Parts: sequence; structure tokens; C-alpha cells
Amino acid sequence: MDEFSYLSVLMGLILGLGITKLMEGMGHLFQARETISWYWPVKLWIGTLLLFHIQAWWAMYELRHIPQWTFLSFLVVLIQPVLLFLLSALALPDARESLHIDLEKTFHAHALISFRIATMMVLSSVLKEYWLYHRMPYGQNLIFHGAFTSLFLIGSVKSLTFLSRWIVASVALLLLLYIALLFSTLT
Repeated sequence: MDEFSYLSVLMGLILGLGITKLMEGMGHLFQARETISWYWPVKLWIGTLLLFHIQAWWAMYELRHIPQWTFLSFLVVLIQPVLLFLLSALALPDARESLHIDLEKTFHAHALISFRIATMMVLSSVLKEYWLYHRMPYGQNLIFHGAFTSLFLIGSVKSLTFLSRWIVASVALLLLLYIALLFSTLT
């Protein structure tokens, strides 16, 4: 087993736990659907986080070209999956604990911290690129990183209903475009 194959197990485990958290949370909400006040940005945010997890897994395949790993390099790579897991943990309430769940209220209760963590998640991707390849993201990748960071920073300053909805919708569209333009094939 090569180094990347060994290290990718923990990366995949953390990403898998985040995906599990999202799917389990949605499953609990579906089970308690009669007591839920649904809110479309939450559904879109869950789908967006799921895509962020899958895209991170997909992009990590490139790391197989790293000839030698250090413990510190591995820690830098793990930052992004850990932050994605935290976003998953904040995305949905525990539907088993309440008689009625207002998803709009819980979404806005966590919006500021979620957008701050999302900002750190994008910046951790920039750090990973710099740490491992001694360069900043460039071209379209840099433009997308800048756009994601800008949107999340706006959302992390003040929680406004219309602004949060706009950010979630914009990030979802931007992520679809990012994946289509930069990650359509595994290289």
C-alpha cells in the first residue's frame, strides 16, 4: 500500500462521516415530517454541503501525486474535511428532540457560525494548495475560491434572512459551475 492509499482512508472516513450526518439528519426530518416547518434554503444548503463533500473527495484524488508526505502536510489536508463535517453537524437540528421544528429558525440561528466555518473551509483549500504545491490557486480555480470566500464572508458578518437565502442559492449555483468547469473528469 502506498502512502496516499494509507492516508486517504482517514480523509475518506471524515468526509464519509459528514455525508452520513447530512443523510441521517434528512432521514430523521423525513420521519418527523408532520412536525417540521420546512424552509427551502435548508434543503438547498444540505444538497450544497453534500456536493462540497463529494467534490472534496473527488479533488483529493490529485493528492496521489504527492511523492512524500509529512505529518504536518497530512494535518493541513485534513482541515477541509473536518470543517465540512462541522458544517454538516450544524446544518440540521436533531429531529428526535423536539415536538415541532422550525427549520427557518434553526437555519438562521446557525447561519453566522456556518458561514464563518465555510469561509475557513474555502481558505483551508487555498492553504492546502500553497502548502503542498508551493503556489496559490490560479486561473479559474482562484476566481472560484475568491467568489466562494466573498459570499461566505458576507454571510458571516450579519445574519439577514434575504441575504442568507441569496448566499445559499448563489453558492449552490457557483458550486455546480465550479464542478462542471474544473472537476468534470478524474485526472
